[in-house]
Amino acid sequence: MGCGRFLKSALTSTFLEYDTPKIVHIRSRFIGILHRVIQALIVFYIIFYVFILNKGYQYIDTEAVSGTTTKLKGVASTNSSDPRVGSRVWDTADLNIPPEENGAFFLTTNVIVTHNQSQGECTALPGTSSDCRSDADCLPVGMPFHLGHGVSTGECNLTSHTCMVSAWCPIEDDSPPKTTTGEPEYLTQTKDFTVLLKNHVYFPYYKKTRSNFIESINKSYLHSCRYHHIDHPYCPIFQLKDIVSIAETKLSNEIKYEDKWFEQLALKGGVISIRVTWDCNFDLKESKCMPKYVFDRLDNYKGNILGSGYNFRYPIFYYEDGIQKRQLVKAYGILFTLNTQAKARAFDVVTFFLNLGAGFALLGVAAVLCDIFLLSLHRKKDYFKNHIYLDLTQEQTLKDNSILNANSQHTTTEEMCSMTEGYRNGGELGRTNGE
Repeated sequence: MGCGRFLKSALTSTFLEYDTPKIVHIRSRFIGILHRVIQALIVFYIIFYVFILNKGYQYIDTEAVSGTTTKLKGVASTNSSDPRVGSRVWDTADLNIPPEENGAFFLTTNVIVTHNQSQGECTALPGTSSDCRSDADCLPVGMPFHLGHGVSTGECNLTSHTCMVSAWCPIEDDSPPKTTTGEPEYLTQTKDFTVLLKNHVYFPYYKKTRSNFIESINKSYLHSCRYHHIDHPYCPIFQLKDIVSIAETKLSNEIKYEDKWFEQLALKGGVISIRVTWDCNFDLKESKCMPKYVFDRLDNYKGNILGSGYNFRYPIFYYEDGIQKRQLVKAYGILFTLNTQAKARAFDVVTFFLNLGAGFALLGVAAVLCDIFLLSLHRKKDYFKNHIYLDLTQEQTLKDNSILNANSQHTTTEEMCSMTEGYRNGGELGRTNGE
């Protein structure tokens, strides 16, 4: 019974009630000023922040479709006594591997080439989990060396104390190449390679297309310009050393174009992001919609340097005297990832009135804040509560209605008596005048 009464009371108090606003006119200078100040702040927020700063009268199209193509140019040469590098000329066909990549391009900056490999048996390199003291250490036959380059033949080479393996021989030695003076060797001239970026973006809502080949670029300018973030910010041709310099120094107070940043990156490779950003205002001339370029080094994690660098291997197969052979190339280099971030905006009636209506609705916050102050913080909060809130039960409503009906009937009886008395007096007055 007690639970049923509780549920009935809760149901009645929750669902069988109705709230209606009650207007209470409070003549208080402080509350009036507080209310107007809050309203003024809201109006300032709507005008300055929503409509001026964030251009709340414009619709923003963020569904842009984009595509970027690249073209690398450059030639490098080496004159090394180390046969893994050798003396030769390297062009973009040698160093841009693979030549086409989705959303990226790669340039080899350091290389180790193992020549004339063929299938056979040879000695494993020390330190590749294939060390041995006897043939028993190389069993079972066919056991792959995960950190090595082949599978065990079951025989231990007692000279090198490593197992004999069946693999591509000779086995690769990927220790860093050195110059005759002992300095690390890499393809130094790759820093002067250039890349031409062609970026196109389409805004489906506005049905407009833009390209980073803006209206002011002509053939003569394109042949001579190189991107510079101040002098030539819209030139679509970039020297790779400049990209690396900006990516490495952008967090400092001043961007410095120095070759040392590329030299440090070229030895072990790395990953750099190239972002083309568009922020177009089509309320202005379309030609004023210009691209901006942002460069970031992605693999330079300061917490652990082991995560930096980038390299991979690829083979070049050929046949010699009917025997399949290969050159194994270990390529260190820079992977440039390509991204486009684009949005466009212009005046839109629907967006304007939506933000305007939301602003008008926000003005109601002023009354809510003033009510909170009156009912919770003001020293006469109990006095205001008694005048603002009126709680009427059904019994009180019926009682008040009966009182109102009685008063109405009493008033009607008195009015009828007065009318009757007036008629009577009027008749007597008429008869007197007639006499």
